[in-house]
Amino acid sequence: MAANRKRNDLESHATAKPKDSFLWDDHVPQLAARRRGQSHTWIVQTRSDGKTVRTKIGDVAEMPVTIARATALSMLDAARSTGAELDPEISLSKFADRFLTDCQHQWKPSTLKAHGKCV
Repeated sequence: MAANRKRNDLESHATAKPKDSFLWDDHVPQLAARRRGQSHTWIVQTRSDGKTVRTKIGDVAEMPVTIARATALSMLDAARSTGAELDPEISLSKFADRFLTDCQHQWKPSTLKAHGKCV
């Protein structure tokens, strides 16, 4: 029975299609053409509070790459202008606590412990 289950898992894995595929732009690194099933859209990928955020900006068939790039750059400029100001007085040790807190969900407990010892 276990051999039968393993064969079925392999067959379903072989026929499964990837959920998303991305073709990243050479001029604007955060811009990509995403193919998901039958849809083909432009997206801008950013990070917020340690999480990846993908925002759709239009359909590839309806928006030329030059317009997608201009739209992506204006979105990224707006995101930068509303972000936190850089503080030249902040040290690595002051930032480390926030870094460890924001990124702890990405690591195994032993990795988090090791990183905590480095601070």
